[in-house]
Amino acid sequence: MKNLLFVLPLIAVFYAAAVYSQEIGGGANMGEQFENSVDDMDGQDAELLGEILPKKVIVKLVSSSTLKPEGANNYSVKNVLDQKFSTCWAEGVKGQGIGEWIEISFSDGVYLEKIAIANGYLKTPDLTIKNSAVKDYKLVLYFDEQVWTVKGELGIWGTSHIELDTDQEVRDYTTVIDLAGGISIDGHELPDQPVIKLRIYIESVYPGTKYEDTCISDIFLYGFAEGYIN
Repeated sequence: MKNLLFVLPLIAVFYAAAVYSQEIGGGANMGEQFENSVDDMDGQDAELLGEILPKKVIVKLVSSSTLKPEGANNYSVKNVLDQKFSTCWAEGVKGQGIGEWIEISFSDGVYLEKIAIANGYLKTPDLTIKNSAVKDYKLVLYFDEQVWTVKGELGIWGTSHIELDTDQEVRDYTTVIDLAGGISIDGHELPDQPVIKLRIYIESVYPGTKYEDTCISDIFLYGFAEGYIN
């Protein structure tokens, strides 16, 4: 269990993302890799966010490390695609996981429009501050002939338990990275091309008051895939 030796102050609200926490611990596992083993991601129509990509277009899911299971609780990278805020991926290295990552690979013809990240372990509000959550991220997008890097900050806040029933709740409790909204780097907009894979790195964290484990509950991928109808 990666305990902190001191208590940090309560983390404040920053952006439209929520974090809850559950006490987690245990040792580290090596990185995980799953191929064609992700739970179904077919979702409701989303008025503002768009359509959630179906599971058939996700061909591989990999993490750099994973915290070992504790009893019935597991912290597998597969949890980030299960649309359950009560589960999470937790990195498994010593410290707070700076530089650890999640990678998602796609089949041909997938266009990403938005990525919504539910930051931290969204479980019980009374344990919100005990575990770490991602603060600064680095998103690397791999296209056919180009690699683009987008950096930003994820938000957090503590609130009551969320039942993920509507698109409104996804918008309220995640930080949305709008890839179709005119993101530019050095004056150049992201290419209008299919994405081969993406990798999200932990660059800095909101420290937990008790544990160093850094968690992500869910990653919602919005866009469309050529030749596939939801």
